[in-house]
Amino acid sequence: MSLLLLFSCGSGQPEARGVQTNPFIPAEKLAAVRVCETTVQQLLSDLGAPSGQGRDGDFATYSWTAIAMVVEPGQMAMGSQGVYAWVDGNGRVASFLVNPIGMPQTPQPCDGEIWGGLPVPDASPPPMKKKPDDA
Repeated sequence: MSLLLLFSCGSGQPEARGVQTNPFIPAEKLAAVRVCETTVQQLLSDLGAPSGQGRDGDFATYSWTAIAMVVEPGQMAMGSQGVYAWVDGNGRVASFLVNPIGMPQTPQPCDGEIWGGLPVPDASPPPMKKKPDDA
């Protein structure tokens, strides 16, 4: 993890300090990622080395996190970015989230029910059956 420290110079002026961990990923690069189209090679080439890697069931997971903070006497500003990708066994991005809220769900593989594999089962409840005398 790289740290970038910024200091303002000036005689007699209060000192402002800033800290940044990892680079922020530009919005254009994030918008270019397409679920079930982008490959893991394209993803890593476009977004750079991830700050974290792991597994979620059958999926490889990648994360990029960045935090920046500037502190001046009496003031503070902070920003953060969290980018998360799940890659299926075929090397395609199955899910891609930027700054998610809550706990993300494990996605379906790109060749599964949602993306052209088996048909998606009907999740609607069965129709209600009324007795003839209730009508």
